[in-house]
Amino acid sequence: MRRLRTLYGAHPLHLLALLICFALAGYAALQASAASAFARMLIWFGGA
Repeated sequence: MRRLRTLYGAHPLHLLALLICFALAGYAALQASAASAFARMLIWFGGA
């Protein structure tokens, strides 16, 4: 655990939370890409 903390620089739970957030964002992106409003979302994100 000490080696992981030395290499990563934060607590291992932080890394776990970050990976869960990326997985959730990826799932949301997959669900949004299946929606018919995907082109409008891309335009909205591009404008933002």
